[in-house]
Amino acid sequence: MLILQACWLEDRLQIWGEVAPGTGAGPSVSLPAGGDRTANHRADLRGIAVSPFDAGAPLLGKVVEALAESCAAARMRHVRPAAAWLPSRRGWPIPAHRGFLPLDWPLPEADEPPPVPAPWRVSLLPLSWIELCALLSACSNGPVLGRRLHVGRSLIAWSRLWRYAGALVARQSYLPHLVGVDGTRFESRWRPVLDTDDRRRFLGLARELPPAAVCLSLTGAAPDALHAAARREAVARDFLDQSVDRLVRSAVTTPLTRAHALKGRHSGAHAAWLASLRGDGRRVRWEQPEDLRQLADALAAWRRPLVMGHAADCRLVFRLIEPSRPEATGACWRLTAAVKQAREPGAWSLWRLDQAPPLVREYGLTALGQAVTLCPCLRAHAAEATEQGVPLDTGEAYNFLSHDIDVLRAAGYEIETPDWWRAPGDANPVRLRALLDAAFNDPGNFARLGLDQLAEVNWTLVLGDHAVTPGQLKELLAANEPLIRWQGRWMAIDRSAATAALRQLKERQGRRTTLRELLKLAIGGGTVDGVRIDTGAFGTQGASGDLMRRLRGEAGIEPLPVPEAFHGALRPYQERGLAWLAWLRQWGLGACLADDMGLGKTIQALALFQHVRNLGATRPILLVCPLSIIANWVYEASRFTPGLTVLTHYGASRAPGRLLQEAAQQHDLVVTSYTLLCRDFAALNRVQWSMVVLDEAQNIKNPATLQSRAARALTSDFRLALTGTPVENQVGDLWALMDFLNPGLLGTHALFNKRFQRPIRTGVDTGARATLREITAPFILRRLKRDPGIIADLPERVENKVFCSLTPEQAALYAAELRRLDEGLDGAEGLARRGLVLATLTRLKQICNHPAHYEGGIGGVRLGTLEDEAPGGLPAPEPSRSGKLARFAALVEEVVGNGECALVFTQYAVMGALLQKHLRELLGCEIPFLHGGVRREARTAMIARFQSGDGPPVFILSLKAGGTGLNLTRANHVFHYDRWWNPAVENQATDRVHRIGQTRGVFVHKFICSGTLESRIDALIESKLALAEDLVGSGEDWLAQLSNDRLREVLALSADAVAPDEEGMP
Repeated sequence: MLILQACWLEDRLQIWGEVAPGTGAGPSVSLPAGGDRTANHRADLRGIAVSPFDAGAPLLGKVVEALAESCAAARMRHVRPAAAWLPSRRGWPIPAHRGFLPLDWPLPEADEPPPVPAPWRVSLLPLSWIELCALLSACSNGPVLGRRLHVGRSLIAWSRLWRYAGALVARQSYLPHLVGVDGTRFESRWRPVLDTDDRRRFLGLARELPPAAVCLSLTGAAPDALHAAARREAVARDFLDQSVDRLVRSAVTTPLTRAHALKGRHSGAHAAWLASLRGDGRRVRWEQPEDLRQLADALAAWRRPLVMGHAADCRLVFRLIEPSRPEATGACWRLTAAVKQAREPGAWSLWRLDQAPPLVREYGLTALGQAVTLCPCLRAHAAEATEQGVPLDTGEAYNFLSHDIDVLRAAGYEIETPDWWRAPGDANPVRLRALLDAAFNDPGNFARLGLDQLAEVNWTLVLGDHAVTPGQLKELLAANEPLIRWQGRWMAIDRSAATAALRQLKERQGRRTTLRELLKLAIGGGTVDGVRIDTGAFGTQGASGDLMRRLRGEAGIEPLPVPEAFHGALRPYQERGLAWLAWLRQWGLGACLADDMGLGKTIQALALFQHVRNLGATRPILLVCPLSIIANWVYEASRFTPGLTVLTHYGASRAPGRLLQEAAQQHDLVVTSYTLLCRDFAALNRVQWSMVVLDEAQNIKNPATLQSRAARALTSDFRLALTGTPVENQVGDLWALMDFLNPGLLGTHALFNKRFQRPIRTGVDTGARATLREITAPFILRRLKRDPGIIADLPERVENKVFCSLTPEQAALYAAELRRLDEGLDGAEGLARRGLVLATLTRLKQICNHPAHYEGGIGGVRLGTLEDEAPGGLPAPEPSRSGKLARFAALVEEVVGNGECALVFTQYAVMGALLQKHLRELLGCEIPFLHGGVRREARTAMIARFQSGDGPPVFILSLKAGGTGLNLTRANHVFHYDRWWNPAVENQATDRVHRIGQTRGVFVHKFICSGTLESRIDALIESKLALAEDLVGSGEDWLAQLSNDRLREVLALSADAVAPDEEGMP
């Protein structure tokens, strides 16, 4: 795992990283050669030790290549050394992730002093502007950028400041500047304008900068910003200024303006400055510095009111007052102005400024003079101004509200607008209201006919809060006034939106509408083609009101008993989940079950399948999931819903075309993979499905991928998504999922980006996230293990069997071992036969674990001491070679991603070392492995380190060395990677977690390869067909006593054991 950090240094965002020792590309902070600058580095940094956690140049280059499509080799040449002042203890820096520390790192003593900052040499890579944008944009998706690539606190802090800069630019809170670099050279700048609220927010973001964001030095000296809050604020302000400047330039620069800024001939200093503002570079190309100096002075004078306002902590406030006699022809509006001080009550009228403090008086007069130049209506009526204000007609009042407000606010003035005013693009008072015929909202008809019934709807026009006829609206529009008086209120009317509302009213009148369409409009605050739709009493009264209250959780859903023919018990929270799913299915509304890992999403889905079948549904259910968990679904279905017939659609032997349609009709459940959903979409979409279910539904989060588009195009009566990912936190991923569940609920993807994603990402509209949550919450059920209502329902221990498929390589090795056994079995007797059988059992289990384990076993690889934990000569195992390892890795990532910890048990030391190697690479931190070769002192240190709050998230133990005598209650997940086939031994190992001191439910995962000896022996033990408890307790010796035929039957390789090429042609 790489944790990426960042600092702002020399006007560039500079990235550096930390990895666990031995997992990165190695330190690459050798001092550069040549040049004065590098010579200084050589002299200053020579005596500084290299950080053991330094990511190195190759790794940083690869990160930039992956995020910004830069050339890694080219970017590596720009890596240079720097001194990072990091908290240090006992001669080591303390990394961002404590899991990077050596496993024998001693825990701090109670009386030990806190770590002190010390310099460590690290590799530093300065980013270009394009790379900065790509990296900080990616950080907005969360703390994980990719597999084994995590965002450090410093980078998160810079990302927040960058998004804040984007919000300022989106609000146009910036002004142009002209800055003298030296006596003869000038540069143009776009700089942010911060009001009181903006400055408060900026200071909060600056205070959040962690030490890692300001800890770098190119000279070796400790940075001032590391300890001085004022210096840290200055660094943050410089970053904000630079970001705003770059963002504005990227928005206003075109190829033509870029060429004009570089090579154009300018008529004067002012033109040269304006051209520079719309170019990539900041240099103002004008040969007369005196002209530029005068222009800079003039601009400073122009900005003086804003500067003075900040100094005096006051603002010039404009207020628009409505006409006192609105019914009179030529109604007169009044625009008043006053100076308001932030910490003083009331305001100073411009006609009473002689009584104000000198600084306030000077500011008020200067600010008013500038406002007159910015606001046309002030300039036109300045001579008519009285103490009551500047008189304006209705057209001028509208122009002030719609145009001048933005200019004045950008210049730092405060505007008080009438309560009824909304910016023209934000809301339109003209809307359509749908009045549903009471007969269709009757509970009996509503439930009997469902949401797809066509209903009689009376459509009316509404202006403000009152109904308006088309004729009245046309009459108001004919007056050609932007501000109109209607039912005692002023309002601004958008003529184009009003015309669209008239057009929609004509189209909808006389046409029936489905209740489902009305429900989507009621939930989503419907807008159709720019016209707001008010659903009136629908959703608040009658049967539709009851439906909406249940959707929003304001009323309970009737409980549902465990379905008949379902073999198993449901916990109370699972019964509630089943009732919720069945209720949404009843109304044809899609559902997303996003329960935390281990809470039983699979069993709730299977209970729903059985419930639907019991209701008489005859059409099949389609389940789409990753190939690696198809076997697990088949097993769970056979266990809990044995009455449902299951068809697996994958591999070369799968049914093609119309044969699939016939085969699907003869089964209750069809299981396929995401890859085949795309490949066989035409055949799958010909089947009339009663339900389409997506497991691991995060696979469709990107709406542009083929599998996402295929999933959303499937037709069915009900759609269900299963995922353990907290989907509500990832705004960008939500549209595709909701469009699959309930098409059209969030509008088109473009409308979703405009209405939700862009405002949430930029921070422009703080209410967008709440609105999105309100719309989507009725269809997402996510419960966590730590929720009070769930903890009470959970038993102390939840056991789960994870069935995996073999890869073709594993299957070939397995078959070869069976042939070798057949050749020697008939002629072997006594101890020779027993030895042959037990050796074959061991090799078959090694093959099920991983081919590399089998290769290590036959090669006689032995485990070294603690100092040399990895088995000699064995490479890190590849998950693609083992179905079990691939599934294990996915579950471990999910556990760690949820902030939980796990123990992993294996009876083989070599397999434990292979898992350690793989998890080191997967999680990017040190993973302890406790086996028989570990010395007592090291064993004690490992246990203490794991039990500490910041220890590694996973602990691997051999079953014999770690199965008894330990207390490891920090973990609440136990993985049995391979089986001992002795329930007592496995339970003893699980008890390392499930014992006194454990405050959470324990989840046990036992991995089994389908269609192999692992699944058959598990079935023998489960069904109590084994010889006896004491024989089974002896391990695997009892298998050697089986007859040859019975032994071949137990060890045989079934056809369903292998995960074939899912894309193979049938």
